[in-house]
Amino acid sequence: MPNSVSAVLVIVAFIMPGFVANRVFSFAHSSPETNEGRMLLGAITLSSVNYGVLSWLLVLAWTEKWYADPILLTLLVLFVLFVSPIAIALLLVKAIDAEWALHFRSIFRIAHPVPKAWDSFFRKGIPCWVVATLKGGRLVAGLYGGNSFASSFPAQEDIYLEKLCMLSPEGKMECVIDRSLGGIIRMENVEMLELFEI
Repeated sequence: MPNSVSAVLVIVAFIMPGFVANRVFSFAHSSPETNEGRMLLGAITLSSVNYGVLSWLLVLAWTEKWYADPILLTLLVLFVLFVSPIAIALLLVKAIDAEWALHFRSIFRIAHPVPKAWDSFFRKGIPCWVVATLKGGRLVAGLYGGNSFASSFPAQEDIYLEKLCMLSPEGKMECVIDRSLGGIIRMENVEMLELFEI
C-alpha cells in the first residue's frame, strides 16, 4: 500500500503543475478539445518547464532541509504545484502576444495559437463602433465597450453590444438610441461585421 500511495503522490506532484498551467493558458488561448493523450503530454511538458524553472529553489529547499519544517514544506508545495504554474502560464500568454513573437512566428511560418480572427480581435478588448449587415440586408449598429461581450472559441460567435445606435437611411450612425440596453447579435445571421475606431 505505501508503494501505491507514493506512486500516486509522485504522479500528482509531477503532472499537477502542468494541468494547472494548461488550464490557465486555455483561458487566454482557447483551442479545440484535444484527446486525453495530447492533454497528458501537454501537462507533462508544462510540468517539466515548471520544475526546470524552479530547480534552483528545489535544490535550495533540499540543502536547507525545508522539508523538516511543516509550514515551509506546505508553502513550498503550494508554490510549486499552483503559484508557479499559474505565473508560467501567464508569462507564456504575454510572450505569445508580444511583438517579437509575431516576428518569430512569421520567420518560421508558425501559426498563431488563437484559432480565429474573431478571438484575436475581441480578446484585446478594444472599444469600437460595430456595424453588422444581416443576411436579409438590414443593418444593426452599436457600441462594443467595457460592458460588452464577445464569445470565444469553441463557442459559436455572438456579440453583445452595450448600446445600439440609430442609423440614417444611408446607413450612417446618427446617435445612440435613448435608454438602449444594447443587443445580442448571432454571427450565423450576419453577412459582414464592420468595426470602427471610437
